[in-house]
Amino acid sequence: LTFTVNDTTNFKIVNGNELRTNKSITTALGNTININITAKDGTHDSIPQPFTITITATYIAAPVIAQFSVTQGENKGPLISKDGGEVTVSASAGTGTYTWSSNDFSNTSTSKTFVFNPQSA
Repeated sequence: LTFTVNDTTNFKIVNGNELRTNKSITTALGNTININITAKDGTHDSIPQPFTITITATYIAAPVIAQFSVTQGENKGPLISKDGGEVTVSASAGTGTYTWSSNDFSNTSTSKTFVFNPQSA
């Protein structure tokens, strides 16, 4: 038997009967990917059989924070003043991509620093 998959952008058949991904597929937990597999015996083709792949779990390592600091003006440390001006939070994390964000401030960043003004909170 020869097997084929309809989504050749993301999948391939190897070793005659093994479904593999062609590339890393990025999707959210709980999402599904629908594919069809067809079998051929040289004489007849089967009706494409639908399969649903559900993303149920993934391992995401927690970031390892190597360095973390909070600075407001000349003051360094976790205590900040509402009237002390901009606050800079800096962190150095392990591998991966991290994003700073806050519901209280409009500033978001993908760099090692997050700057905000406590008066806008």
